[in-house]
Amino acid sequence: MENLNPNSLYMAEQNILTQTGKFLYENGFAILFVAGLFAGLMVYIVVNNIEFKNQKVKLEKVLVLEKMTSPMSLNELNQEANAQTNNNDTCKKLNNKSACTSLGTCVWAVAKDTTETIKKCVAAQSLGSGSQEAAGSDGPSDLCFCSKNGKLLPWEEYYYLDGGDIKSKKGRVCSAKGQNCTYKN
Repeated sequence: MENLNPNSLYMAEQNILTQTGKFLYENGFAILFVAGLFAGLMVYIVVNNIEFKNQKVKLEKVLVLEKMTSPMSLNELNQEANAQTNNNDTCKKLNNKSACTSLGTCVWAVAKDTTETIKKCVAAQSLGSGSQEAAGSDGPSDLCFCSKNGKLLPWEEYYYLDGGDIKSKKGRVCSAKGQNCTYKN
């Protein structure tokens, strides 16, 4: 084993201090110049009241991921879609036979007033559960139409979608009592 001289540690410390002093002596002007540059920049920012503000993050798109614990069956999904589209508010927006019957929950109904033929898209009569008939085959949910002169008129014919074909049936008898109604277009 080598004998350690206790003075050798002192010499290593003295060597580090000597080297640090030598570096500062040789580069002192450059160090003072850079420190002065930063100090001048800081004074300029303070005197001119310059503030650095963080930019607000602009939200462009929000994605919502939902975990579906019990996915709906195809039959349940069809029933929910039909429930949401089987109403006169949805059907009355459609103004031709093809668009009206394509939903399956609306029928294109035709009635004749004294001088004109009335053609409208109306909600279809709901089928019973388990029915194998085409949606709309039972006719419109409103069996009568209120004409402009206040008379209840039966729908004479209605059209519904059966598979890929538009089929027609004769309307049912209007069983509403009375001759007065309020016209709603």
